[in-house]
Amino acid sequence: MKYRVIIQPRALADLEAGFEYVALQNQPAAARWLSRFLSAIDGLADLPERCSIARESELVGKEIRQLLFGRRPGVWRALFVIESDAVRVLCLRHSARQDVSAEDLPEGL
Repeated sequence: MKYRVIIQPRALADLEAGFEYVALQNQPAAARWLSRFLSAIDGLADLPERCSIARESELVGKEIRQLLFGRRPGVWRALFVIESDAVRVLCLRHSARQDVSAEDLPEGL
């Protein structure tokens, strides 16, 4: 089954912030980072269940999964839920940052 991948506004804002951070250090690298990250997110259309369950699942009592992207020390986590025929990407977080809180996640999860 092929899933639709929906990137929530919060995740888009996180992606933009990550791009801007990388661009401060290296503009060409930022463009490559963004392209590869978006490609990895698009890859969730096929077998999103392959990704591990995120620690944040316990916060909301719903299965939240995480796609890990990048290499240490620059690993990012894309948190998402699988809903019938869609994968909804909720937010992105650098792995060095604290876990996402329940307030950071959309209401109605």
